Amino acid sequence: MKAAFIHVALEKALDADMHHALIRIEQAALELEQTVARFARELTETRGPLSARKREELDIFAQDERAIGADLLTQLQALSSPQEVIAALHFGLSQDVPEAKVLLQHYPDSERAAGVEIIRLKERVLEEMVRFLEHYPLRAR
Repeated sequence: MKAAFIHVALEKALDADMHHALIRIEQAALELEQTVARFARELTETRGPLSARKREELDIFAQDERAIGADLLTQLQALSSPQEVIAALHFGLSQDVPEAKVLLQHYPDSERAAGVEIIRLKERVLEEMVRFLEHYPLRAR
């Protein structure tokens, strides 16, 4: 979950109270984003240098991630309300958490705590999104 995605909803906020509620989601998403980046850096540092083939695979993955993120950002910007943006992001993240929990069983012991922390932060983002959507329900068109 990238904080930039939440920022799209912030740009569509209708009033100061809604803006404040979206800031809470953005802050939770930023903490998640920073934790994931820190975990990735620590993995790189502890596992040592990568082979050229592995580095190339990771570079391709990073390019794909950037392209998917840019496409998602465009799609989110096309939505008409902050509620639609948050509902879409909530749906995606709510699908990710159960998968992350399953994958956690395959983490080495030395990395499991970081995986648990990332899941906890994803759940925190989801909780903030639910709180927002309960206070600002998605309206049928």
